Formats: sequence, structure tokens, C-alpha cells
Amino acid sequence: MSSPAAASAFASISELLLLVAENLDRDTALFAQLCRVNRRFNAIFSPFLYRACDIRTTGRMSGPRTCSHLAHTKSFSLRLPDNSGDFNLDDVASAPELIRKMPALETFEWAGQPLPHDAPQALKSCQNLKSVHITYPEEIEGDYFELAECDWDVNEQGWKPGIDKYCSKKSLEYSRLFYAQDLSTLAGLESLVLEHIYGNMHLWERHLVQILRNCPDLRKLGLSVARQAIVRCGGNGSWEMWGFLDRLCDAYSLSPGGSAPTTSLQLRSLGAGTGVYVTEATSIDKLTNLSLLEEVELDVGNIWNGRGVEHYVFEVEETYVVNYELLLSPDACPNMRRIRLSHMGRRAFDNLKNLHRINQDFLRRLVVEVDNNNWSEHWLKEWIDLTFPGTTPTGWVWKGKSLILYPMDTPSEDW
Repeated sequence: MSSPAAASAFASISELLLLVAENLDRDTALFAQLCRVNRRFNAIFSPFLYRACDIRTTGRMSGPRTCSHLAHTKSFSLRLPDNSGDFNLDDVASAPELIRKMPALETFEWAGQPLPHDAPQALKSCQNLKSVHITYPEEIEGDYFELAECDWDVNEQGWKPGIDKYCSKKSLEYSRLFYAQDLSTLAGLESLVLEHIYGNMHLWERHLVQILRNCPDLRKLGLSVARQAIVRCGGNGSWEMWGFLDRLCDAYSLSPGGSAPTTSLQLRSLGAGTGVYVTEATSIDKLTNLSLLEEVELDVGNIWNGRGVEHYVFEVEETYVVNYELLLSPDACPNMRRIRLSHMGRRAFDNLKNLHRINQDFLRRLVVEVDNNNWSEHWLKEWIDLTFPGTTPTGWVWKGKSLILYPMDTPSEDW
């Protein structure tokens, strides 16, 4: 059989083409070219082309909505600039319609734009959903809803008497579409990351507890609160951030009736961002089995309002806020492999030095990453002293904007 004849015969067998599609690396351009060969190729390769739907430019939501192959989409990712000036209302408001066309969805990522209030209900139709990562705009309360730091008494829909007198019609429409975020219907997830949550924080606490109970197989959890929400909700003392995570853990540990404890989660990764702090060992232990935890990310930067520092988190952190003794304990967290810090404080550093003294095996397995914008020459000298070659089990290296303490026995690993 001649080569062209063999190729033609191969291309006529659907099973062989499916094997080719399943073994190709994810290359959108290549799949797009294969879809244009002929009708047979289009029918076979189109589902693979649309397995991942990535949107990186405003105004691109309308195209996928008319596609008949979204039923095959398993991963949806929208990452747009966190800039209200680039906001396209009609585009973003169509998200629930788009989600309903993707019943096989397993991974949902949304970043930089407000999420329509009815999008979580649309996600409920995705029975295979395992990962949700939502990053709300960092300044969403001011940029989109025109809420002031003194607007303590807005209701669950973002409304208060007289708000229509000083807010624009556009912001009132945004409040109607985006303010209320009820994700409590999410269930069966293995990964949940919610960054810059905003609005009614008491309501968020109740919803988060319900989500955690709905996701017994959760392995990754990341939470952070929008700066403006922390300042506004804490302004009249009705909500305080210091015990936010502790309250979640305590509420999770009780049954809806308030008595019997539930089974703790088996988290491998925990992200405690702005407004979320690991403080009480007795609380976090109610949420997850700490012995299985492998990585944590902690943000202990100060929280600013429109005039200056609202909460001196980093300075207070030096005394009691973050429980480094727990997270860097070989006994409590024996499987800890990576810790990422927004700032390196004295207590964190002293705990690392203590590990060097009492348990070098644990330190040898640990990767510590710190934002290098927060290093003084004094701290850098102490860090280098701690990692001086020949005297310690670790080394250090710059990577982008971070300084990393890494195990010397695996220096080639891509940190």
C-alpha cells in the first residue's frame, strides 16, 4: 500500500483518530488546524479543541455561547485585568448562560471581574465540578458599588436607605447583579479558592461553613477578604477579622443542630490571605487533620484604609496573630513541605532558627518563600547566616519577587 493510501486509510478510521487526539498535548492551534481538514476530522477533534475554554480578553464571552461543542468543555478559565474601566457588563452578565452549556465542567476559574449573582446556581448543574477558583476585583466595593468605608448597615443585597441618593444608577445596577454571592450550593469539590470576598461578612461565614460541609473530599482551601470589606464591616465593631477563620472552624465542627462534631477535612493545602489568620490550634484542628497538611500560604501584611493603616497586622502578628509554633511544628504538621509568607517577622524567623536547632530533618524538607519586597538588609543578613553553606541543611535563592529557603538535597527542583 502506498504512503498516501495508507494515510488515507488511517484517516478514515475514527477509532485511530480518537487515539491520536487523546495522546496529543493540549495545543489549541494544532487542534484548530486538524478541525479544518475535513468533516470527519472536525467531528472527532472539535470536542478536544473545546475541552478547555480560556478567556483573556474582554468582549470574548459572546463567541463561545454559540458553540455547539461546549458540552465537551471540562475547564473554563476567565482571567481579565482587575480594572473596572475594562468592564463589559453584557459580556460578564452572560456567564450563567455560558456555564449552563458546559455540563461536563470540572474546573472553574474566574478572576478580575465581578461574578453574576446567579452564576453559582448555574454551576450547580455541573455534576463533575471539582475545582472552583474565584478572584473578585480587589477594590470591588468602591469601584463597582460605590460603597464608602462608613456604609456599615447595607443589607444582604447591598442596599441601605438613601443609598440611591448618592450612588449612580450604574453602581445600583451592579449591586443588583453582583453584590449578593451565595456559593453555598457548591458541593463535592476537591479545591476551593475564594479571594477578595466582600459584602455581608456574617452571611459569608454561614455560606462558607455550608460549602465546607458539602465538600468532605476537599484537599485545597484558600480564602482572603477584600480590604474595603474588612474596613467597612469592622468599622462599627459588628464584625472582626481576627477570629474569622476560628469562627469558621468552630462552626464547621458542630452539626446543624449544634451538637455532634463532623468529620474533619483532609486538607493538603491551606491559603490564609488578607483577613484570614491561623491563630488557635484548638480551632484549626476542628476543621482539618493537620498531620496531612503539606503547604500553607500566609498574608500578614498591614490593612490600609483611605487615610492610612487600619489594622497593623504585621506588627500585631509579632505577638500573637499567626500561630507559627503550630504550622512549623514537626509534631503537629509532620508533612509540611512548603510555607509562603507575605512578610518575614521575628516570630516566624525565630521558629525557623529553632527548627535548625531541634529538627534539621524537618527543616531539610521545608521550602520557605517570602516576598522580597519586605526584606531589609538586616533580615537578609540573618537569612543568609541561617542558610550558610556547610553549616545548615538548606540554601537560598531568588525567584522572581521572592526569596526562597530550599532543601539543599534537591537544589534542582523547580520552586
